[in-house]
Amino acid sequence: KKIAKGTAGCFQGRRRRCALLTGSLDRGGACALMGRINVATFPVALAASLLFPRIALAFQPPLAGLHSPHLAARRPPRILQRASMGLVAGTTVSAGADSAENGVELKPAVGGKPITFGHRLCVAPMVGASDLAFRVATRRWGADCAWTEMFYSDKIVSDAGYMEQVLESSPEDRPLVVQVCGNDPTMMAAAAAKIERFCQDDLFGLDAIEINLGCPQKRAMDGHFGSYLLDKRDWDLVCDMVSAMDQAVDVPILCKIRLLQTRDQTLEFALRLQDAGCSLLTVHGRQRGSQRHGRKGPANLEEVAFLKTQLRIPVICNGNIRCAQDVVANLLSTGADGVMSAEGVLSNAAVFAQAKQLEEGKEPGMSNPREAALEYLQCAEQYPTPFHIVHQHVACMLGLAPSTEGASWVQRK
Repeated sequence: KKIAKGTAGCFQGRRRRCALLTGSLDRGGACALMGRINVATFPVALAASLLFPRIALAFQPPLAGLHSPHLAARRPPRILQRASMGLVAGTTVSAGADSAENGVELKPAVGGKPITFGHRLCVAPMVGASDLAFRVATRRWGADCAWTEMFYSDKIVSDAGYMEQVLESSPEDRPLVVQVCGNDPTMMAAAAAKIERFCQDDLFGLDAIEINLGCPQKRAMDGHFGSYLLDKRDWDLVCDMVSAMDQAVDVPILCKIRLLQTRDQTLEFALRLQDAGCSLLTVHGRQRGSQRHGRKGPANLEEVAFLKTQLRIPVICNGNIRCAQDVVANLLSTGADGVMSAEGVLSNAAVFAQAKQLEEGKEPGMSNPREAALEYLQCAEQYPTPFHIVHQHVACMLGLAPSTEGASWVQRK
């Protein structure tokens, strides 16, 4: 009792120190308080906290009013809890610019929305290669759906002219999925709402918005988005982003991920995305890899097949498509609702049309690279496209680009 009484006296008027003794403060907050603790009384207080933890807890104050520059430095404002975002009917979340421009009216959570558009044969989002002319051309060559390239949520919200510069569409360009990246739930929700308004008012509609959780490039590492949000410490943040976006717009919210370190981790993360409001999951069957070594080996389609059996939402398989036979084989082996291709479509524009012929029991004809390139040039004339992008596409179609050497060997022969 004497020790407890002495402990109470030590902390008379300085009750915050008890939080340090009972482990309630993190290292930053502890450092902020250590300088104010009396050295003479600290051993007595420490002994009391160890011998009589309940007594020490009685003196523990709430931490809400505790401010420390160390805490502020260690806890960036990007980690938002759903309660603090005000995800209830009638509330508005602002993303940092003009509230009238960026305010997002959030509706009660209703879960993932149903997918009502065709998504069996999909053209992947590709930075610098998912231009309108190419999206329209791939639809004419058998694709069911096409993605835009990745756009940045902060630029969408803060730059009034950004959407007009990077996104264009046409009546042929449907179904259309717009991909966006970021790491802040409020910003992502505001960006999704702005994308939806822009596509509905100024373009020809929108079918879904996708969160990029698969980009492995250095820009994603530096900006902390893409596949660098797959670490477990960011799962709560990602789920908050999905929920906020799902409630901010009327179109479905999709996610594209890579495989995690283990099957159990990938499944747990996918289930959390599903519960947060993700309506469709695209899975690239490779792990993130490293900046030095990049990707190694073929995609692991067995993991995609396993995920398909465990999820209620549609799953699209991404990886290992070089020819029409690969398209059919991937669909059969994974049981996925669709497949997505990037390099395969770049090098063989007719890969999806040939796959449809195979499924109909017909022998697919050899694609004519010259005809494909000429048709793309017509689309690029109809929908003006920067020359360097046109040059890149034509080089890939003709098998002249280094990145398509393996895929285009037959065509070049």
